[in-house]
Amino acid sequence: MRAENPGLIVCTHKDEKPYVEGEKKIIKISKDREHSLENLPENVRKALLDVFSNPPTSKIDVTFEDGEYLPFCGGITVIHTPGHTPGHICLYLNTEKILISGDALVAGSGVLFGPVPEFTEDIKTAYASLEKLLKYNIESIVCYHGGLVRCGADKIEELIKKHSTPVS
Repeated sequence: MRAENPGLIVCTHKDEKPYVEGEKKIIKISKDREHSLENLPENVRKALLDVFSNPPTSKIDVTFEDGEYLPFCGGITVIHTPGHTPGHICLYLNTEKILISGDALVAGSGVLFGPVPEFTEDIKTAYASLEKLLKYNIESIVCYHGGLVRCGADKIEELIKKHSTPVS
């Protein structure tokens, strides 16, 4: 990665650093979660399992802390949202009122959904982390899976309540 991009600066939350640098084994797909890949074509499933078994690593240049302010794009706030992984972060673009949710939230056909249990290390912590997003004046959310959703923190609050409401 650095050979092709010599000026690249690799950044992550401090809790994600040992996974990215290869000190700890990644936790994306454990043996008990391999069933979530069953519906994929065999060649794709094998390729994913190979990447998860032998992930690329990179030296981390910069680590972030929760609440850290980055002076780019009119100001970005780093929000530590563990659950998907221990060091998962969301980024809030302050002047644009855009939340980049990473894997904390997903979208489908313009509709916002909560974290996907099959690909979330700790679903309880993931939903608890969403609570931190409620204080931001969000107008749009960009999800790693599913893209842009034009909604605010009120939709995130609905997802939290729906998840915590017992199904009878």
